Amino acid sequence: MASPDLSFLKDFQPGPLDDYRKDASFDWKKMALFLEGEELLQYKHMIFKTLEQDPIFAQDLHTPSLEKQRELTFRRVRQVQSYNFLPDDELYATPLKYKVLTEALGMYDWTVSAKLNLTSEMFAGAAMNQGTRHMDIVEKSRANQVFGCFILTELNDDIFQLLRGCFLHNGKGRPKQLPSDISVTNKLLVQLWFLKEEDKKPWTM
Repeated sequence: MASPDLSFLKDFQPGPLDDYRKDASFDWKKMALFLEGEELLQYKHMIFKTLEQDPIFAQDLHTPSLEKQRELTFRRVRQVQSYNFLPDDELYATPLKYKVLTEALGMYDWTVSAKLNLTSEMFAGAAMNQGTRHMDIVEKSRANQVFGCFILTELNDDIFQLLRGCFLHNGKGRPKQLPSDISVTNKLLVQLWFLKEEDKKPWTM
């Protein structure tokens, strides 16, 4: 069996960690091969080289303003999408490439990786899982025409008490009526959605 070609894994530049590397009892390239395999290593290397050669991904020695960071992240996410690092056929053939892509982008900038996953991959994936009637949204997302968002809510004690008061058993097998204020009602129903099935029964005092 032929030995894998690891020539794309370059040795580290001389630096203060040289003495520690010389004391290592293993070859780091062989360890990388053991952990990820040749195909995934080459895939990660391809991502790194692409980002390295693109001026939009050049790293600044100074921390930019928050507004500039947001602008750069948005532009970089659009650029990553244009590269199409992981077409669907490759994803289905080698699902681990998604993990490698996420990690490779994160090693460069976790804001790019997170924004790509939440506003594009998660958004488009959720739309796709709803059926073919939403494929136009999926295609627009892939074409950088629309972006999704991720909203997280949690059940705090105040909301729990509101829910408990609205769903108290009225003695006739039915919960009490929800508040007439539609904004309060909507908030209660959204919170109720996340309760466990066994918690959706009417409460009693």
